[in-house]
Amino acid sequence: MDNQEKHRQQKDKARDQKNKADKAYEDAQQKRRPPVNAVWLIVLGIAFTAVILYAWTVGLVRPW
Repeated sequence: MDNQEKHRQQKDKARDQKNKADKAYEDAQQKRRPPVNAVWLIVLGIAFTAVILYAWTVGLVRPW
C-alpha cells in the first residue's frame, strides 16, 4: 500500500467520522424541537391579536 492509498483511506475515515458526528448532532436537535412549528405559533398569535383588536374597535363603536 503506497502513501496515496493510505492518505485516501485516512481521508475516508475522517469523512465517515464527521458524517457520524453530524448525524448525531442532527438527531439531538430533532429531539429538542418543540412539537409545534414556530411559524404556526406566530400565525395564531397574529390571528388572535387581529380578532381581539376587531372586537375591541367594534365594541367601542357599538356598545352593546
